[in-house]
Amino acid sequence: MKSKHRLAAIMFADIVGYTSMMQNSEQEAVRTINFYREVLERITGKYSGNIIQYYGDGSLTVFQSALEALECAREIQEIFQQEPKLPLRIGIHIGEVLFQDDNIFGDGVNIASRIESLGQPGTVLFSRHVFEKIRNHKEFQTVSLGTFEFKNVKGSMEVFALANEGFPVPKSDELSGKLKNTSEDKPEISKSGNAKNWPFILKVLGLFILLAGSYYYFFIHGANEQQTEIPIEPYQSVAIFPFEYLGGDLDKSWLAEAMTEEVRRNVAQIPKIKVTPGTSSEVVYNLKELDLQEMSEKLNVRYAVEGSLQVNNEEAQLNFSLTDARANDIMLSETINFLLKDLFTAQNKAADLIAVKIRPVFVHPPGQSDVEKKINPEAFEKYLQAKYSGNYNNKESMYLESIKIDSNFSLGYAGLAELYLNWAHSDLPGSEVFPKSIRYAEKSIALDSSSYIGLTALADCLYHYNYDWELSEKYFKKVIRIDPSYAQTYLYFSGMLSAMNRHDEALFYINKGQEIDPFRLYSLQWKIDSYYWARDLEKARQTFIELKNRDPLFLRVATRSGYSTLFPDSNYVEILRNVVSENPDDFLPKVALAIAYSRKNQFALAEKIYNQLIPVLKPTSPSYLAKIDVHLGRYENAFKMLELAYELRDASLIWINADASFDPIREDPRFQDLIEKMNLKNYPPY
Repeated sequence: MKSKHRLAAIMFADIVGYTSMMQNSEQEAVRTINFYREVLERITGKYSGNIIQYYGDGSLTVFQSALEALECAREIQEIFQQEPKLPLRIGIHIGEVLFQDDNIFGDGVNIASRIESLGQPGTVLFSRHVFEKIRNHKEFQTVSLGTFEFKNVKGSMEVFALANEGFPVPKSDELSGKLKNTSEDKPEISKSGNAKNWPFILKVLGLFILLAGSYYYFFIHGANEQQTEIPIEPYQSVAIFPFEYLGGDLDKSWLAEAMTEEVRRNVAQIPKIKVTPGTSSEVVYNLKELDLQEMSEKLNVRYAVEGSLQVNNEEAQLNFSLTDARANDIMLSETINFLLKDLFTAQNKAADLIAVKIRPVFVHPPGQSDVEKKINPEAFEKYLQAKYSGNYNNKESMYLESIKIDSNFSLGYAGLAELYLNWAHSDLPGSEVFPKSIRYAEKSIALDSSSYIGLTALADCLYHYNYDWELSEKYFKKVIRIDPSYAQTYLYFSGMLSAMNRHDEALFYINKGQEIDPFRLYSLQWKIDSYYWARDLEKARQTFIELKNRDPLFLRVATRSGYSTLFPDSNYVEILRNVVSENPDDFLPKVALAIAYSRKNQFALAEKIYNQLIPVLKPTSPSYLAKIDVHLGRYENAFKMLELAYELRDASLIWINADASFDPIREDPRFQDLIEKMNLKNYPPY
């Protein structure tokens, strides 16, 4: 019987009033507990939590850090503050615990339980140990409730409450829980005999046995065990490989990719199932010499899904199989014949068949059947065609056609919001297309409050166009709750946090995105950016080298404009010349090369590139020109470009708050005024 010690963040949670709920309506109580467990499993898994035990109306969960525990608790309570509301209270403490089989032991468990007992519906309470770990994280507002003496806990403990907007903070006269009672703690002495002392004696004896057992496990038995971390693996992992298009109507071949992505996303919504996004066509191509079992091992997944699609006029056939790759056992082989107008139903059916085989008992995502009934099949097909087959020029018209077919089609509006957002980050002025993205995102959300595409677009627009950082953060976290499998959301969110100089949090979300999709190299790109903006050049260098070693062809993307500072004494200029030569239409390597030239005092060469970039960047992204101006020492011109960037809502302008390239003009009142207009005054760089 092996046991393992480690320091852990312990979270106790229970539903307030569950007993009376059970008495009033057993059916409603069961629905409530199922809803609670579905949310707990979905959110806890995101933060590497391990649910140790369910006990009636509550749960015991452990985490590897206080930050992850508190982030998880906050997200759970934010969900339960919305309809349908659920009266949950949470208590968190950090302490050393002993893992024995499927249980844990230790004083920390008892303390977390006692802290939770003080709570009220909606509260998140925690000990000073937790507070010390998160006190420098500005996203948490906290209030001390004072010190308390808990039953069976030695000494007094200070307890804090999460006081973010929407979180109740209990008043001192409202607190009650598992606290010491002075009259109970003193033994009653009877003149007529010892009968009244027996309850006290039994308590003392029981406490002695508990302490003796804990001493044995922690100091005698535990001393002989290896002190290692236990692995936390809350998910069943599956790779869904691209469905092959086997013929039929050639102009419908895009449906194979669409079907793959939609099935993949639907399976990812099921709690306790982790879908590896790193199974795109390019990843599979790199692994094409391997068999299915070897590919699954490479992707670190247990299950694998393969399939094919045929389309003939309005009829289609999807054939797919689910394999337990470790056992090399085909668990499911299925054929779904359907009409294209029933495409939405067919992809949901495929996802459900896969999920049930992997995890026989699961809570189906609420409301999916209602959404399914509202989907217009013709509008949905046009939406998929725009998303998966449309080129740059016709995507807009296809999305517009989808909402013309059905004016209440949320996905069509979401597709337009995402399209205009991408244009704002590439070819068009943000002042022109960000408002369009916001308008269509809000329409999509009004029609479907769980529109993760619409919410992501709105969150991005809010900080790039409105400079409303707090509201943007709320929307990003809502998206992550709705669709925790979409790695790109974590990267977008990390970018916002980096612009606010909240670099530790940015790296936390980048790592989350990397865990979900370890084969996408863009996560390393974002990590380099985050280290660079945090002024940690050594880690930025190391990550840059890692990226270059994994895929030298990815170097074009890795030639961000400031990276010449990472390699001041190398042949970086020569590398950039080659990248510019191979990618003549890409402006980023040219910006980087101009800065690299200026750093080597080759100003004429830098000026030549600058002049080439003016017609490309001045209409949409003049902040890049400002960056080159600063390196050339042309500060007045830099301020002209920065003001223009603000007017155009240049999507890259937000990085000036963190980018060391702008340090020479950072203290200038004009720069500080610009930072204030962007609502970044309270987020100075390191």
